[in-house]
Amino acid sequence: MMLNTKEEAMQLLAQTIESADMVLVGIGKEWSGAESDVYQALSEVIDGKNYFVLTTIGDVEEAMPVIREDRILSPEEDGYAPEKWERYTKWLTGTMNRNLVLLELGVLFDHPEIIRWPFERIAYLSKKSKLFRINNSFPQLTEQLQETAVSVKINSKEFIKEMSGQA
Repeated sequence: MMLNTKEEAMQLLAQTIESADMVLVGIGKEWSGAESDVYQALSEVIDGKNYFVLTTIGDVEEAMPVIREDRILSPEEDGYAPEKWERYTKWLTGTMNRNLVLLELGVLFDHPEIIRWPFERIAYLSKKSKLFRINNSFPQLTEQLQETAVSVKINSKEFIKEMSGQA
């Protein structure tokens, strides 16, 4: 579902996160070079929730002051670190039959097998999940996700900063 305004999207996302048990965040190349204030804004948006962050960018140092190190996985930076992947898959297993928000932020097509396609699959298979795709370049949704996902064509860093009140 494509919403008419970013305000509608922000309101729906806030309500959905509020009622969610868990939040899985996917951060893509649109966040390359993001400063710590953007990660602070993200931290405020998901505050109080059981979350995990999966990212395709390697420069996650800016995230570390506000995103727990045991709750972030960057395959580009971590490579195949078995303990980190095990932590992620264990967390992901815990999402079964839970209200889950999939928050996809600026994910491009450089590595769709890491975030984009798995998030779509989870949203399609899990009736208790809701996918929010915030992306200035590729906000498109598959036909199967039109009822279970929300797409917003906007820069995801600016969206998150505005949603947290930092813009």
